Amino acid sequence: MDRQRGEPHPRKDRAAILMGGGALVAVVWAEASPATYHRAIDQVWSVPGLRDVGVTSIRAVVTSPLMAIFFLAVGLELARERRHGLLRSGRHAVSPVAAALGGMAATAILQVAIGVVTSTSALVRGWGIPMATDVALVLSVVSVAGRRVPHTVRVFLLTVAITDDLVSVLLLPLVGHQVPRPAGIVAIAIAATTTYPLTRRFAGARVRWAALAVMWTLFAWARIEPALAGVLVGVLVPSDDVALRRLERPVSTWSSKVILPLFALATCGVAFSRLAWHGPTLRVAVGIVIARVAGKFLGIVGLVWLVDRWHHGRPEGLHGPVLWGAAVVCSLGLTVPVLFADAVFPPTGPIAQAFTAGLLVASVLGAGLAFALWHLPRPSPRDARTR
Repeated sequence: MDRQRGEPHPRKDRAAILMGGGALVAVVWAEASPATYHRAIDQVWSVPGLRDVGVTSIRAVVTSPLMAIFFLAVGLELARERRHGLLRSGRHAVSPVAAALGGMAATAILQVAIGVVTSTSALVRGWGIPMATDVALVLSVVSVAGRRVPHTVRVFLLTVAITDDLVSVLLLPLVGHQVPRPAGIVAIAIAATTTYPLTRRFAGARVRWAALAVMWTLFAWARIEPALAGVLVGVLVPSDDVALRRLERPVSTWSSKVILPLFALATCGVAFSRLAWHGPTLRVAVGIVIARVAGKFLGIVGLVWLVDRWHHGRPEGLHGPVLWGAAVVCSLGLTVPVLFADAVFPPTGPIAQAFTAGLLVASVLGAGLAFALWHLPRPSPRDARTR
């Protein structure tokens, strides 16, 4: 990310390409031989120490300790933007933050409504699955669109995606199967109060990695999704620009080049031809596609319009097809939605597979719709001001 202009950093484009490649390999592998795919990814280990913290397979390694590093990158980005960038000015953040909350709420409400109407309890139970947006995927699509997406809209989308990440990871513990340990929550609070002064006094990267390891262990013991420890450690990094950059660079590199592709490989192995495309499976897959695409569109466009009517304004250029495309491109998402699905349903079960299939379809559909909308004629400046 360019610190001054808010432009997508090439690393985010590479992350999206590598993540897409990992998802493609997973789908092809699962189609060709689902037995070998699940044997490799989901084979349960019997190592006592690892079993105590829930690390029992390749999939568990990727979705827990490795994803903690990804969420550390999210936390560092949140810390930087809150202190020095997009989220520093409350007025500038009103429109995108409201749009993010509107999009998240609309997707959840729409999915629950579809579940109630179609008598599909899985859609109701999985209310949180369609809410989050993937920063890397969205910024990659925006980058490919080039000048058709104004700079101000790129900044808007980044803020929406960051807000989605933050709210989603805060809600994720609510959907877990296990009840959090009160003593674990107290231990996390104590550790958090000591992390900031320690990382401020000892600025070395090793101290920060050690803080992440300790916090991850405490989250696992407290029965809270351990990957979320990364966000907490990230936002607690002192505001010293040198220290922030020193940690952010290797974390972003590991996230983009290794963790996101592995996450896609370990979670996107859906054999589309072998899914039972009828009954609850079909309703779940179709329901989440509708909730993702239509919910993001209605929620984001509606909240941008409301905020504008309340005289808080909207980013320059965010009108008509540009706004519509920005709304539907936020339907791209795999990481946090898949973690939500894993927290509610057995990862290798047909319902979780249907949710993953729907997320993949919604991401492709959202990207295609965004490109199509951004290629429509734009309104004139006079018309835009009246919208």
